[in-house]
Amino acid sequence: MCSIGAYVLLVPLVMQQSAVIALHTSLKVKCYVGEMGVDFWAKDRWLDEFRENQVLVMTAQIFCDILLHGYLEASRVNLLIFDECHNAKGNHPYRQIMKALDLVPFELRPRVLGLTASVINNKCNVEKITHQIEGLEKVLGCCAETVSDLVQVSRYGAKPKECIVYFSTHYGAYSDGIDGIISYLDENTTFLQEAQLQIKETEDKDSIREPLVIPKTVLMETSYILQHLGAWCADKVALLFIRDLEKLMCRYGYIERNKMFLQFTLTVLRAVRKLCYDICLKRLSSHDADGPSLLEFTTPKVKRLVEVLLQYKPAADEVERGAGLPVVKLSRRERENSSALCGIVFVEHRTTALILNAFVKELKARETAFSFLKTDYVVGHGCRSNNNDSVMVHRQQADIIKRFRDFDSNILFATSVIEEGIDIPHCNLVMRFDPPKEYRSYVQSRGRARKNEARYVLLISEEDRDKFREDLTNYKEIEEVLLDRCRDRSSPDEEDLDTYADDLLPPYMPVKEDGRARVTMSSAISLVNRYCARLPSDAFTHLTPLWKLCKLEDGQFQCSLRLPINSPIKYRIEGEIMPRKKLAKMAAALKTCEILHKAGELDSHLLPVGKEAMKWELEEDSLYEEVPDGAPRPGTTKRRQHYYKQVANSLKGCYPTPEKPCFLYIISMELSRPITEEQNTRGREIYHPEETSQCFGLLTAAELPQLPVFPVYTRSGEVSISVDLVVAHLTLTEKQRDTLSFFHYFTFSSVLRLDKTPMVYDRATENTANYIIVPLDFGRSIPDRSREVRSD
Repeated sequence: MCSIGAYVLLVPLVMQQSAVIALHTSLKVKCYVGEMGVDFWAKDRWLDEFRENQVLVMTAQIFCDILLHGYLEASRVNLLIFDECHNAKGNHPYRQIMKALDLVPFELRPRVLGLTASVINNKCNVEKITHQIEGLEKVLGCCAETVSDLVQVSRYGAKPKECIVYFSTHYGAYSDGIDGIISYLDENTTFLQEAQLQIKETEDKDSIREPLVIPKTVLMETSYILQHLGAWCADKVALLFIRDLEKLMCRYGYIERNKMFLQFTLTVLRAVRKLCYDICLKRLSSHDADGPSLLEFTTPKVKRLVEVLLQYKPAADEVERGAGLPVVKLSRRERENSSALCGIVFVEHRTTALILNAFVKELKARETAFSFLKTDYVVGHGCRSNNNDSVMVHRQQADIIKRFRDFDSNILFATSVIEEGIDIPHCNLVMRFDPPKEYRSYVQSRGRARKNEARYVLLISEEDRDKFREDLTNYKEIEEVLLDRCRDRSSPDEEDLDTYADDLLPPYMPVKEDGRARVTMSSAISLVNRYCARLPSDAFTHLTPLWKLCKLEDGQFQCSLRLPINSPIKYRIEGEIMPRKKLAKMAAALKTCEILHKAGELDSHLLPVGKEAMKWELEEDSLYEEVPDGAPRPGTTKRRQHYYKQVANSLKGCYPTPEKPCFLYIISMELSRPITEEQNTRGREIYHPEETSQCFGLLTAAELPQLPVFPVYTRSGEVSISVDLVVAHLTLTEKQRDTLSFFHYFTFSSVLRLDKTPMVYDRATENTANYIIVPLDFGRSIPDRSREVRSD
């Protein structure tokens, strides 16, 4: 029996929550993340996990997949814990999990506990709060409740002193020069935005990626850093982007358009660095005590940030008492009761966190007044950032947060990644370098200031003073409504549960029972993509379905889907008519999943039946081999497995001999089935090989057996290949034979570049295929070819 299930949103939270539950309970706890390969676990493996553990902590998508594939009867779960439950909206896995409980009798459904610091997940008027709370209650089948004991609130809740610090947007002595650089960046960004229309009209669509996305993002981020952080920081971020773009040049520079726009962006960034230096940075000599302060080359916003940090500078006598004494490791309780600085600065952009951290480190190196600061930065682990240094993997992120918990750093520059969920020490300072955009962000970041007499500081420009005051008043009103609304609530009845978007079309369930597999509109697209990925293909081919959306006269949409050519489902599948494009794609995918299951392409758990899996089932008994612990596994680089390479007998020992008869065969190619316009999604030109007078031939000393016509599939479509005898008794001089042999070698070694170490071109060995590939020119197209070959 699975006693408790805890399902959380972010991967770092899985590790954290499982450790906390194991520490404070006697239950057997285990955590699960995608890196463990759980997506490929079979039902038996999951059943073992359910039997051996009482608490399973995992991401929401993993548990959603378990239910959808019928690996677990939901009635076996006693308790579901949804962390950060305010995310249960749209097609989030939380909603799909709740929908999967529909076949469970109401009295047998698991208890649901949703945890969140704010049930409001976006910008919301006070009048709409009740509606949003009721919607969340219906989705989770719960009632929203908050603590009613004010003593408990004061004990565990965060009540920091809120301070608003205003700053000017005037740069001072360098204002005109900075404004000129910003205008220069804006002009070049506008040029790239206008160039996008011209790019879309070109016929060449072989570019690996859209060549304008990265240049525009880089210039906009550089402009943002210059406006909000100043010239020194802009110089550093420009240098950072230059290094990244130079790496991209090595990777994508062979595409002319990519190369052109990357070079354009590099030129602009180098010009920005030169302008920053000429206008102000040339006065800044490295570590010169008599020179200007680094603060002169930054913005009023950063200066106000530094002023707040200086307020936490230890007194001189405290520094003297601590000098020369050994470092003593304090307990967490002692650290949290200490008055030493422990603060977080929240920023909006990843690059801002990285550059602010670099700026304070440089300031600390130049001026002893800042020596008490020990800074670090933490950002999300997303994949869309253009700066590789600002994208963190889970382990690196965890290491930084651990150093902050251990007080090895006392200031952490962070994005919203640590606003919710992640356990960090009680801070006595939390700053919003950029103002919060919605109530959730406001209350989550404020909740990090948990120490007694902590401060929550918001940096606001003079221009935005009135607007932010309105937002702050709105946040306070929302807070009062939530405290009043979410007290002493009763649980909703069965009939009050949410009518979910998946009810537009019923899920496809081969067997309609609790614990059986199902596919819904929300999960259908991912299942279709997973099926296509399991179809046989080589390492260079990524098979995907072909979607076609049609807008109907009444404004609704219908989507049709065609599976890859090697799927047994050859016809186009049309979905139900839907009011939106995304819903139309979901409907077509749901219909496709039903057809695939009935055709035997999906198994009883609605998982793809791939040829790899079938082959393993057939060969498992005969090929299974136990590998001792520590021993190399078969097929790895430490234990290679070899196979015999064989050559057809008719191709062995067939190297032509001078002045002796040999046989010349022509390799004829004809485009028998060109791809349709539908399939030619990139608009490539269709190539007809039969329309050229030049082709390749085989020169061999032995006559080949007759070969049937066979197909080869190219970008242009299906090409029929035939190998026909052209000249039965052809004699060559030694010089002619050697010239043709050199052409053969050059083609494979220098053109196709297949000559790899330790390969050797061996034309004399009897057991190798030593025919010669030769060029042929008939002087006319293939259909009109005669049997006369031009010998020149």
